[in-house]
Amino acid sequence: MQRNIYSLSKNIQKILGTFILIVILISSTLQIFTINSLLKEKSNDYITMAAQITGQTVEEWLAEKSKFLSTIANDMEIHGVPDNTTLKEYLTLHLQKEGSEAIKTVFFGETNGKSIISSGNFSSSPGFFVNDREWYKLAVQKIGMPAYSTPEYSDGEQEMAFIISRTIKDPFGEIAGVLACEVSIADLNDILVNLLKDDGSYVFIVNDDRQIISHSDERYSPTPQGMMTLEGDYENLFKYAPLSVTNAETISGLKVYSTLYDVEGTDWNVISDSPKEIVTNVLAIEVIKVIIIFVIAIAAVILIIRKFNVKYIAPISELASELKKIKDGNLNINVSNIHIESIELNELVGSAQTISNVLKNYIGDISNILETFASGDFRVRFDQDYIGEFASIKLSMQNISIALTSLLKETTSSASEVSEGANQIAQSAESLATYSMEQVRLLSEFKNTTNEMIENILENIENVGNAYESIQDMNTIAKTGKETMQEMTTAIKTISNKTKKISEVIMNIDDISQQTNILALNAAIESARAGDAGKGFAVVSTQVRELANRTGEIVQDINNMLKEMLESVKVGEEMVNITSQNLDEIVTSIGKTTEASQVIKTNSSIQKTYVDKIVVGTKELIYKVEGSSAISEENVAISEELAGQSTILKDQLYKFKV
Repeated sequence: MQRNIYSLSKNIQKILGTFILIVILISSTLQIFTINSLLKEKSNDYITMAAQITGQTVEEWLAEKSKFLSTIANDMEIHGVPDNTTLKEYLTLHLQKEGSEAIKTVFFGETNGKSIISSGNFSSSPGFFVNDREWYKLAVQKIGMPAYSTPEYSDGEQEMAFIISRTIKDPFGEIAGVLACEVSIADLNDILVNLLKDDGSYVFIVNDDRQIISHSDERYSPTPQGMMTLEGDYENLFKYAPLSVTNAETISGLKVYSTLYDVEGTDWNVISDSPKEIVTNVLAIEVIKVIIIFVIAIAAVILIIRKFNVKYIAPISELASELKKIKDGNLNINVSNIHIESIELNELVGSAQTISNVLKNYIGDISNILETFASGDFRVRFDQDYIGEFASIKLSMQNISIALTSLLKETTSSASEVSEGANQIAQSAESLATYSMEQVRLLSEFKNTTNEMIENILENIENVGNAYESIQDMNTIAKTGKETMQEMTTAIKTISNKTKKISEVIMNIDDISQQTNILALNAAIESARAGDAGKGFAVVSTQVRELANRTGEIVQDINNMLKEMLESVKVGEEMVNITSQNLDEIVTSIGKTTEASQVIKTNSSIQKTYVDKIVVGTKELIYKVEGSSAISEENVAISEELAGQSTILKDQLYKFKV
């Protein structure tokens, strides 16, 4: 089955167009995937950052309010709790001094559970018991630390608020009561609203019971009727570590990227949501841009290929049409109208014109010489120069002319003698012709075989040379690799030594932290002996001990990591040594291969020299045998005709001009 053959321009357009189309398609697809990944990553980074900023802002806001409460609590623990007649005035004075609009009231609940003193107009209802209040219980559970209650409606302030509370100790270390302040939830809502973005992203705060503490959308914030519970699909959000981005779904069915931030010291969690449709919309715009660029690129490629074909391929097609005339026997070709745009095409057109002119000259010259021979005149002069393989034609015609001239002269002078020995000559000439033809055939086969052998030897020499150069390059690369491995071994040993020194420094830090812990313990003992005068110093010594213990734990973690690092470095050093040994073996093998390749190359060159001598000798022998064969063939023809045509031959010989 014959396959379809297309023009060069169509093949170029088909192959190059397909290739560029595939490249553009792959590039566009990769760009779309990359943009999608970047958009998702950017969205995740944004909501993570929003959660962190909101969480840290809320922590700072709570710390500011807790600091106010801690200031009053420390003053009351140091100077004692004022009596009930002055406590209200005391609390009101501190509230006015603070000047915070968020803190509405400050109040103190005694341990008896019945008395509560407030800076505002608080009046307890019948059956009121302080110890049953959530803020009181939370403070007792977290002695000495601020506690945060669930938001609830404040009757006195007529708005939603939550309570920050803290225990107060008497001089004997017993709980004297709980100090608390009521903080408006509106300020917390304002923080979330200020962080709200126009792209649809939002943040809100929930507690561990998934009740919404505060929301940037006031529809979901706590109301006097109660708190809303987080609904929708947020299960995965609470399964993973904080700040892990997961897929979630709101109660309205909106798909979102969501992450969570734990507010330190509370059971509050800041949740940051970003709708997935933001990424989808941006991605759709980018896809449209890529499609437009793709279409423009395809149009540009088609236009460029067409211009290329017109400029460079069309002239080749025109030249092919002119060369086809030579195949059909028409040597009059015209290449002057072909548009030339390259050096290669110029040489090709010039070569085609030269071939046409040379063939016309050769054919005209051969035709004239043959016409002269046909007229019986063998006194021909060969003035035309024949180049390359055509030189054999001129040589053959010269040999014909010389041979026929000589033959005719000898025949004319010895026609009578030929007639007498025609029979003997015929027998001898026939045997000689057969023998000569067989010799020519055998020598020609031997010559062809020898030429093929030379070509194979030359190819082998070239291949061996290339292999020798490749082996030399491999040897250099292997040696370089060995040196690199040695440098790597030295570097790994240096890393190991530095790591050991770091471990020693870490152990010294551990010793210092233990000594600091001991000193802090001694300071705590001394402050206890000092009584009330040493209480402030006792707090400092306790914090110093905690810091020393924490330092010891961190130092131990660092020391464990350094040990793991030393083990990894040791394994790496062993692998580098094994690799270095393998490279030594490779270098040795390459050296042996290089020597063998050099020997093969030298032997092949010697073989080529001997075969060249054989070819030269064979050519000389063929030339001589061909001459003998030509003479023998002529003798056969002449001897066959001599018997009956000797008289006719004499008459005809006088017609030739020699």
